[in-house]
Amino acid sequence: MRAVHLARVLAVSLLTSSGVALAAEPLILEDAKLVPTDGSPQGRFGNSVAIDGDVAVVGATDGASMPEQSRPGAAYVFERQSNGTWRQTAKLLPATEDGTSNFGTSVAVEGDVIVVGCYFSPLTAVFERQGGVWTRVATLGDTGGVDVGIRNGTIITSFVEGADLYQRGANGWAKVQRLQNGVPQADADYVGPGVAIADNYAIHGSYGVDETTPGSPSGTAYIYTLGANHTWTGAPPTAITRPNGGPGADGFSSWVDIDGSTAIIAAVPFPFIFQRNAQGVWNPIQTIEGAASISGNTLLAGAPLGFVRAYRRTSSGTWTHQASLASSTNDFVNAFQIKGSRAIGGSYDRPGAFVFTLPATLRPNPPLVQEDLEDGTANGWVAQPNSTFFVASADGTRAYRQTNTASGATSIYQSADWDRQSIQADITPRAYATGTGDRWFGLMVRYTDPNNYYYITVRNSNTVLLRRIQNGVVQTLATAPLQVVLNRPYPLRLESHGQKLRVLSAGREILSVFDSALTHGRPGVTMYRTQADYDNLILNPDPSRILKDENFNSETIRMDWDYANYAYQWVKLPNTTVFTQPSVGGGAYMVAGPTEGYANQSIRARMRATQFSGADRWFGLIGRYVDASNYYYITVRSSNNISLRKLANGVATTLDTAAMPVALNTWYNLRLDIVGNKLRAYVDERLVLEATDASSPHAAGRYGVGSYKTAAEADDFLAVQP
Repeated sequence: MRAVHLARVLAVSLLTSSGVALAAEPLILEDAKLVPTDGSPQGRFGNSVAIDGDVAVVGATDGASMPEQSRPGAAYVFERQSNGTWRQTAKLLPATEDGTSNFGTSVAVEGDVIVVGCYFSPLTAVFERQGGVWTRVATLGDTGGVDVGIRNGTIITSFVEGADLYQRGANGWAKVQRLQNGVPQADADYVGPGVAIADNYAIHGSYGVDETTPGSPSGTAYIYTLGANHTWTGAPPTAITRPNGGPGADGFSSWVDIDGSTAIIAAVPFPFIFQRNAQGVWNPIQTIEGAASISGNTLLAGAPLGFVRAYRRTSSGTWTHQASLASSTNDFVNAFQIKGSRAIGGSYDRPGAFVFTLPATLRPNPPLVQEDLEDGTANGWVAQPNSTFFVASADGTRAYRQTNTASGATSIYQSADWDRQSIQADITPRAYATGTGDRWFGLMVRYTDPNNYYYITVRNSNTVLLRRIQNGVVQTLATAPLQVVLNRPYPLRLESHGQKLRVLSAGREILSVFDSALTHGRPGVTMYRTQADYDNLILNPDPSRILKDENFNSETIRMDWDYANYAYQWVKLPNTTVFTQPSVGGGAYMVAGPTEGYANQSIRARMRATQFSGADRWFGLIGRYVDASNYYYITVRSSNNISLRKLANGVATTLDTAAMPVALNTWYNLRLDIVGNKLRAYVDERLVLEATDASSPHAAGRYGVGSYKTAAEADDFLAVQP
């Protein structure tokens, strides 16, 4: 199927007050990000994608619009290794006779066969895996190939009036049938419609001679019944036009997909889902914005925020949104395909491709739990033997403290026996037991009993270990360096989703592995011969996702920032380039993210003031930005304090404030967390302000930096969805 670039807005979920959130559909991150070993010199890596089991194919075309401007393009092959990682195993190139235009416009894979289409050339390439090597075995056709597919050993390719079917015979691949009912467009660059093939049906579109010419033929999709040899039986195809009529040439059937007895047919504004009934009639059952790929009872649809929505068929035959697929680095997924339990998405802007695994059952998330301990209790936590946990006052807040250093200590949250699981906390080690040997503190997931769980240990030997204990046997899965100092807080997160486990520190991944030994359990906190405080614990089924990662090293204004009153400049310092706002004339802000925004945000940046224009001026971070009159923010002020505020309909309200020395040309590492109706402000990862906003006027929004009558600099901006 030709890569399609579709979109839809994801509804954000809003947490309720302390501890609980509304349930929402799961967020599934990639198992792997696929990047070409040669840097994709052809460009637009991720323009087309296909997957079948342990083989993924990614097309890379240069994206030029005219043949004389184009380079050949390529298709990259990745294969899943026994340890769960994906490795590039081949780069497929066009033969000399193929011409030079956009090889890799479309790709398809089934078993040991890969098909590669080319927009400006009529020739389609077929590669087979022979002795572990992908070898070109055929060049098909002379009139099409912009869209390709393969099912049960039959290849389908498009041509200007329909589709061709090819099968492998004694003398190699040969055309066995032509499906020809479409109307060619007048555009000289038009080389064919969308095509697709299923076990029992083939489909091609015909979307009108000219979409801008009144009276052009109506867009029509043609569905052909396939016989026992997977070729057309000769029975008249079913011609499907837009339900309830509509304009003649409006793009209906410009792309198509089919699986089983369900077809997706493009339309404006939303694609139609057709279902064949027992009488052989194809009926429209619903429209789904962005729908483009189907496999069995799972359907994928694109979204303008750059992720993909997964739908599952219900018992009534309709489709419901049950999960969202997104890249952990917030890359925009432009093209995607699903086959079985695996999906692949392409992002040609960065470039990259992402492999996802969908569980057999997609269930609404259990509620997110947020525990800030401010009510003086640790509800739901059960300390295990030899542990001395209690809620203690510490540094102006409350924390879950454990003081025993004679042995190990563990506390388990009892009401979260989940398969998909994340636990996050700000952890401050307070003391180690005397003597030699490693002491450590950490987090746990999928705990079923004292002999079975995953856990991380942050050790006084300045390492972090990701481990599994199974049937009492301990195995280290991964390690990384991490400098550890007593009485310093460490924001850590441990995630287990499917077979993938991740460890994050300060919002960034530091470890990840694949392991399938333990499938469910409870989250917990753990340590060995260490006293430690745990605060601001977040337990949820979803993984963390980077929303914005900007180091401002590019000296061009990125289009994904919106700004007001900023006099943008980049300043080169000895070891970095920073973003500067030199104006002291009034308020200024710069925000990023989709208009709809996100509910839960953790925002970090390194900032400093270079000039204050008078008394009580400020700079700081902005969260849940709705518009210039509605957002939350923290302000580092020239009056030597820091405040946590909200702006609602232009009226500012201070939620919390504290004294803090503030000096010009001094960098401050700031962090603003907004989770549900809880807000927290940090300096150098130390919690300095916290508040609960019962009114929660801003359910979701964007994120950024701001200042008032202050010349300021910012660097290392990071926004994360916790």
